[in-house]
Amino acid sequence: MLKKSFLAAIFGLFLSVSANAALVDAISVVVDDEPITMYEIYRLSKQFDIPTREALEVLIREKLELSQIKQMNIQVDDFVLNQQIEAIAAKNNMSVQSFYGALFREGVLADTYRSELKQKLQRDRLYQYILSSKYENIDEDKLLVYYNNNLIEFTRFESFDVVKIEGANADDIAAVFYDDKADKNPTDAAAKIGDENLTNETGVQIDPAKEQNVTRSYVQILSIDEDPKVIALLSKSEVGERMPIMQTSDGFVTYIIVSKNGKSVIPFEQAKNAIMTKLSSIQESTIIKEHFETLKARASITIIRLP
Repeated sequence: MLKKSFLAAIFGLFLSVSANAALVDAISVVVDDEPITMYEIYRLSKQFDIPTREALEVLIREKLELSQIKQMNIQVDDFVLNQQIEAIAAKNNMSVQSFYGALFREGVLADTYRSELKQKLQRDRLYQYILSSKYENIDEDKLLVYYNNNLIEFTRFESFDVVKIEGANADDIAAVFYDDKADKNPTDAAAKIGDENLTNETGVQIDPAKEQNVTRSYVQILSIDEDPKVIALLSKSEVGERMPIMQTSDGFVTYIIVSKNGKSVIPFEQAKNAIMTKLSSIQESTIIKEHFETLKARASITIIRLP
């Protein structure tokens, strides 16, 4: 009796595993006769740590790109491919053979790399074709309008006085400050550092257990010494505002801005090249996005099962 029950359990487990394997390998969506499997969706989702539905949208976009590349007969021959690989290897101060060796040590086969690079080059040519027919020149008037409407992007400060809050755990910092306006009067907050009766902006007393895990200090940050990304955030933030909690090599940190010092504005003539680059990038992204949204709306997309 025990033996029969054991065999039944094993058989049931086998059927369950087989069913799950079949589900993972099953087709999820068909885009213009090109199938997308559940396995592809889950693999991409795990690889880039994104939701499965977002992974599915990426794969649909890839199928639409592949369909257009085939329709337009976009080719990349071995000569062009080899030139590109030689350039990549040279950029890394390596010979082609050394470069292939480095890929192999990372678990990437040369044929796999060449195939993926070829697809990228084909996609780049497709994008160039799409942009060539829809791209509009950006004149200086548009650059000036953007400059005047976004002066904060071109405003620089020599230094910032801040209340610096550090901790090993982001939740401890978040527990002390409940919203983006962390202190109505940051100067008072700086003066209260170390006060056992410190309260947050709602008047609620800070949890001493959380507070013990957080270090506060009143410091001055020099723009020339700090990470440019942090300086950009400080520049855009308002006095009295708490910046987002950021991860560092030692834990987590956030700042409450007390004052901004040494303000200057980059002249338009110095800024316009950067503006041109930004607006061109925005326009290109918009054109590509709209193009494939139109293609998706027209494509034959059959949904069999969703992840």
